[in-house]
Amino acid sequence: MDSFEKITVIAPGVAYRWNENIAPPSADSFILADFARERVRGRVCDLCGGGGLISLLLLSKGFSGEIVCADADVTALELARKNSLEEGLCFETVRTDVNLWRESLSPESFDSVVCNPPYHEQGGKISAKRSMARSEAGCSLEAVCLAAGGILKNGGRLFVCMKASRTAELIVAMKNSGTEPKRLRFVAHAEGHEPYLVLCEGIKGASPSVSVAPELHMYCPSGRPSEESQRIYYGIGD
Repeated sequence: MDSFEKITVIAPGVAYRWNENIAPPSADSFILADFARERVRGRVCDLCGGGGLISLLLLSKGFSGEIVCADADVTALELARKNSLEEGLCFETVRTDVNLWRESLSPESFDSVVCNPPYHEQGGKISAKRSMARSEAGCSLEAVCLAAGGILKNGGRLFVCMKASRTAELIVAMKNSGTEPKRLRFVAHAEGHEPYLVLCEGIKGASPSVSVAPELHMYCPSGRPSEESQRIYYGIGD
């Protein structure tokens, strides 16, 4: 094992390999995979997929379709390929710059896109080591949504998460890409706390109308993880 490589157990019998050059496994990826798992369908693109965490989570939760993990970072994709091979949960990897997505991905070739994009605005506070993975230094929210809209078939679904404070930007970017927001869910640490994350499901070519699901609370007032939080993280170790 590479001296810088780390391993996190993400589900019973399933490990995720990552290193200091890519973003570590984050709560938002687990929450997004859970948000998407019952409605994702067909051929799926894990856009801005990094080391393939969401791809592994979907496959470990029973999804049996084809998944393509697309990312611009070569190091991340090398780990994604290793994660797929080592865990026996097969998915394809493709090097993709969302600004030039037509060079590596075909238009309207996916039924679903799942994306945990860079969520810090360019120039925001973030370590240099992880700036490419978690900030918009490499791609903007608008570019991510345009790429997702471009590779989705008409009627295809986009599942994406973003900082709650950028909800308006996300909705505008999705609409501009031809993907209509249809389902929103906000995530807060506990009841009474301001949401920190928004989950959104959009459908390409759909008519306007959106439903808002009950807020997800990660912790009870006592400070213990909520039942839903425990379900999302069931079997996860350090």
